[in-house]
Amino acid sequence: MTQPNDTPQPATHTPGPWRITGQSCRDYEGAEIGTGNKTVAVILTADAVEVTQEERANSRRIVAAVNACQGISTEALERGVVDELRHILRELLAAAGDLDAALDGATDAFDAERAKLTPALRAAQAVLDSGTAIDLHELLANRRQIAAIWCIEDVQEVRPDLSDDQAWEVLRKVECRHDATIGVTWDTLEMTAEDPFGDAPEINSPE
Repeated sequence: MTQPNDTPQPATHTPGPWRITGQSCRDYEGAEIGTGNKTVAVILTADAVEVTQEERANSRRIVAAVNACQGISTEALERGVVDELRHILRELLAAAGDLDAALDGATDAFDAERAKLTPALRAAQAVLDSGTAIDLHELLANRRQIAAIWCIEDVQEVRPDLSDDQAWEVLRKVECRHDATIGVTWDTLEMTAEDPFGDAPEINSPE
């Protein structure tokens, strides 16, 4: 007889963030998805010979979707929560626009609050209209904040020998070890890269 504590628990998916870890797996060619040292999924090619652009795009889509939906349960996604949230956002934008129009010219008592609301409304509308990412700097400006953005291309500027994954690892270490009295500079990128990957290889200058 099955005991109450023997009830099978629903399986949970591998925690994110996921990333594309390679383009091959075992004896087959495919787009491999993983997190940390664990392989999550492999999208094999139809003929197991060559990775096509479609398979690369599929793996990129899967990784982006999983990482973007962190904190949302699979059951909620299956119920269509993303579409529901987009619908609610449209309703909120419409209501905020109506309120802003009603206040315009009627009173200047809320001008400061309206000035903060405007860029947030524009960013939200842009997401609904095109599905593109919001303007991070505009959103930060609305909150009176700033951020310096560094990307893997910046790491590869000082360490061109590193792959995209290795450059991302360097950025993560820089973030973890960030010292507010120093900040992030070209030097910190280069020095941080030396820890896991050693000194940059010497480039022979032409004679």
